[in-house]
Amino acid sequence: MRRTMRRVRIGAVVGLVGVLTAVTAGAADASSPLILKAGGQVAPVGTSATGVLQFGPCGTLKSSGTLAANSEPRDWANLPTVEEEGGGGCGEGGPNATGHISRIIVTSAGRLTVVGKITYATTLPKHCVYTLKRLSGHFPIPGSTHAVVSGVGSVATGSAEGCAEKMRVEGAEATLYDRASGKAFEAEL
Repeated sequence: MRRTMRRVRIGAVVGLVGVLTAVTAGAADASSPLILKAGGQVAPVGTSATGVLQFGPCGTLKSSGTLAANSEPRDWANLPTVEEEGGGGCGEGGPNATGHISRIIVTSAGRLTVVGKITYATTLPKHCVYTLKRLSGHFPIPGSTHAVVSGVGSVATGSAEGCAEKMRVEGAEATLYDRASGKAFEAEL
């Protein structure tokens, strides 16, 4: 009986060490610097950047600015100049996406987050308007700064009675581009 109990304890300790090692290894990747490159060269802070958020034919939001951080675990571009505010809609019933992007954040964990003020409106079965502040998704490292993103919007004033308080918006595509080349930044650790 004693041998069995020791084996169980030793097995549990070895298993726990294995789990802790795997968790620690994942955390190390998230704290590693993410290096953004343009044209094969490290993009210096201040490099012109463009952020695009596309809701298919339902609206494209585009803003430009500069890289504010690079070669950090969390890099970002501030995008104060609005170039496209969406609109157009997807035909009868919507949805219609409008607004602007103010920042795109990319991390060494492969997470891309779009920050802005985005309005997502539907007209069928009733007129419902939602506001979103963030949409997030994942991109591969190494790879380009492009991700399919999603977020949760809150019902806004002007919505018809009976609209859901929250709505998950999925399937939008976000890209952080090097403005000079027109290509997505390349990301590596």
